[in-house]
Amino acid sequence: MKKKMVKCLMLIFIMFWVTMNKNCAISEPLAHADVECPVYARVTATAYTACATECDSEPQINAAGKKPKAGDIGISRDMECNFSMGDTVYLIDSKGNIYEKKINDRMSKRYRRYIDVLVGTKKEAKEWGVQRGGMWKQ
Repeated sequence: MKKKMVKCLMLIFIMFWVTMNKNCAISEPLAHADVECPVYARVTATAYTACATECDSEPQINAAGKKPKAGDIGISRDMECNFSMGDTVYLIDSKGNIYEKKINDRMSKRYRRYIDVLVGTKKEAKEWGVQRGGMWKQ
């Protein structure tokens, strides 16, 4: 299992560079005999809180129609062709940390290749900052 995860992460880093100049947010997975290749996207990740100044007029209801929970993420609309509401995804941040998150929200039309991570406080959102990394699902 650990070897498969390492091989998969190596493929993800390779795909990270492949997607830099493509118009689509999603890259085609590279084939490998013993590893199930994930759908991968290079993204810019920011954080937000569920308050009216950062959301629409109903900050206590996300795009999935549920009450938002810290750790949920919203994705930009250009990524909805390969990622859907309710998908469990994995994020790798600019420091190499890996997080497991659930997609339960969507972002404004003006964003491309963006994700927003829901956090509890504005202080946590500022600590997260703007990070570049990747997101994938199995």
